[in-house]
Amino acid sequence: MADQAKVQQLMDADEKARKRVKRLAVIIPVVLIILLVGGWFLLGVMWNYTAHSQMESRVSKAHSFANVVHEWQDRGNDVESGIYHVDAGDGEFNKFVEYYFGDAEGEWFGLVLDDDGEIEYTMYSRKEIPEEYLQTPPDFDEQNKLLRSHFFFKKKQVIAVWTSEDDWMPDGSES
Repeated sequence: MADQAKVQQLMDADEKARKRVKRLAVIIPVVLIILLVGGWFLLGVMWNYTAHSQMESRVSKAHSFANVVHEWQDRGNDVESGIYHVDAGDGEFNKFVEYYFGDAEGEWFGLVLDDDGEIEYTMYSRKEIPEEYLQTPPDFDEQNKLLRSHFFFKKKQVIAVWTSEDDWMPDGSES
């Protein structure tokens, strides 16, 4: 009888171990799926926040360029609408811009003035700004899509725009 009780105990212990393994075989994949979905969601939130911050930074740089243009004009100098590529030693205006943007060499700025010579909007990009944007600024949503892209070469094509009409920043604050 004692042998039969030991055998029964071993069978019960074996059965408990099988049930535990089956339970773990279900729980572990469920937990992994929850972690993957949560991680994917968190990664997306972080990616969007980073893109938003990058756009704010670029719009801020376009706004700073507008301030430099104002300073240039306040000193009695003329400036025209156009696309400006900042290169060392390339004209007095470029030298003036480089003085305020020490790290701007090789970057692109766009300036559009209204009929009275006041700034309508400025642009900033790490790549050359197409001339067509001197007529109509690029769409903010399209530029944001480029920033949210997984391809880094698309992020370099982003053109940030600061407008003087509403003096806005992408986060809704006044500048």
